[in-house]
Amino acid sequence: MCQGKKRILIIENVSTFRASLKRSLEADGYEVLEAATADEGRERLAQEWVHLALVDVRARTPEVDESDDESGLDLIRDKAHPSYGVIPRLILTAYPEWDKVKRALAPDENGITPAEDFLVKGVDSPEEILRKVEETIERWWSPRLDIDWEASTPICLASFLEPEEKWQDGEHLEVSARELGALLCRAYANEPQIRKLSIRRVRRGHARTFIAFARTHLDDAIAGREDVLKCGPREVIEQEIENYREYVRPHTHQIHVQRVSQTTKYATIRYNPAGGRLGACETFKDFYRDSQVEEIKALLTRLFRGEGTPLRTWYHERRVQKETHEGRDIFAHYNQTLKVARRERKRQINGRGPIERLLTSLEKGGQLGIRVERHRNTLTVHVTNFGAFAVSDFMALVRGEKTLPLPAPHWWGVTHGDLNGENILVDEQGTPWLIDFERTGWGPAFRDAAELESVIRWELLRTNNMRDIVIFEEVLLKAALQSGEQTESLVDNNGGEWSDDLKKAARVILHLRDLLGAMYGRGPRMYQEYLVGMFFYALRFVSKDGITSPGQVRSPIVRKTHALLSALRIAHIAQNGWQELQNE
Repeated sequence: MCQGKKRILIIENVSTFRASLKRSLEADGYEVLEAATADEGRERLAQEWVHLALVDVRARTPEVDESDDESGLDLIRDKAHPSYGVIPRLILTAYPEWDKVKRALAPDENGITPAEDFLVKGVDSPEEILRKVEETIERWWSPRLDIDWEASTPICLASFLEPEEKWQDGEHLEVSARELGALLCRAYANEPQIRKLSIRRVRRGHARTFIAFARTHLDDAIAGREDVLKCGPREVIEQEIENYREYVRPHTHQIHVQRVSQTTKYATIRYNPAGGRLGACETFKDFYRDSQVEEIKALLTRLFRGEGTPLRTWYHERRVQKETHEGRDIFAHYNQTLKVARRERKRQINGRGPIERLLTSLEKGGQLGIRVERHRNTLTVHVTNFGAFAVSDFMALVRGEKTLPLPAPHWWGVTHGDLNGENILVDEQGTPWLIDFERTGWGPAFRDAAELESVIRWELLRTNNMRDIVIFEEVLLKAALQSGEQTESLVDNNGGEWSDDLKKAARVILHLRDLLGAMYGRGPRMYQEYLVGMFFYALRFVSKDGITSPGQVRSPIVRKTHALLSALRIAHIAQNGWQELQNE
């Protein structure tokens, strides 16, 4: 709920008046912070979350009243301060300064009022002060909005927004949770008819963000609309808004991104569809699980080639062959963007990261399609039907010490940058919508499709049969340069004993590749660049729990081994000069 103890900062250089005001506010149920000077208040406002600041005009020096002192006014008019236009202020003043204060309350060129009102010291009664404080908080933060945290707790969601080193600081997270509640209340402050907000589902995002699916209520009996909100640090949200304005809005009116609120640290945006209801949608992952192959193929066709979708514009109409970017290193781009090498170093245990630990754990086995042999101090990994690979060479690729042999990237363009199973929403008419443009921008043209395929292969696939998975990988490889009926026949001829789940995944993946081939032209060059993306998404999956957070049926060790199998296979093909692709 938005109710609860509100925090107020008093910036006042006279200690007796400050103490008296503090006692009055605390008696009325507020939590009060203090600052004896404008400089101290400036620092506290930047670091501490408060619902309101009371700022003395003359607060340069403790206990000293200087006639030329306007330090308090300077603070409230400082547009560069993170609290400007975000934290409401009431000015504390004396009678001779009324005209000066009134001029200071004039809106700036953007319509932002530096302060909400002023209080006259020695004239306004304690009751009048409390009334103005309550009215300002009510007007600004809409505290009567009731938030029902169905999907999570405020503390848990606040931890998503904070750096890892703050997770054990209970007091800090409690304050952050209150700031988060105020942020959501502020998002609906201009809609007083909305009395309740139910947070139905939450997905953790990148860079300390989360996306919430919320339902509004006009009262207990009347449900309102369904919203999709994203909360995160202000600088991250601002970057997404910039990406949207530069890469999305000029090419499609299907979706709008609107900033609806911000606090000192956080901001919220709402995704507004053109003529649709995002909240009534399901994610691609849910749609995939509940739909037949032809329905999924039709959805992917609309996603990549449908009128009005950003992907059609980026991939089909405005694709770029990057002769002007020959210096680009596709291998380094993926390693840096997906942070594979950094994650491997960060999560080392006894000198080994998660990828190397998984490799060496398979040393005594072979039943999962991978067998690692030790000869003196050398480890060699043997992949069923695929050949052998030196573990040291493979780990050098992971750490970025070596690279796969590749020409300069031929296709480089604007992509979504995070096309996972949660950022594609599907409405009741089967129309796909994209959200979350934090990583949208220039990059390898095939990275979106590679990520989406990785979600299908290692998150949505349910089979634990590694024998079938090895054949599955070979079918996907043989189908690299083929299309249409040829790829369907490969599944029919090789997947006779496969589960329906495995056949479904193969057919959907081959259709996804077919869409790319139709746009870019099939050939070894295209598929090389595509496989480099698959290589890094496979490594990323092995090094963490997954690209998204599915409720998995599959054994974790099988999922990770499958991803590792794919990465090893791609590395083996590349080390042999991509000859297998040339021969297909």
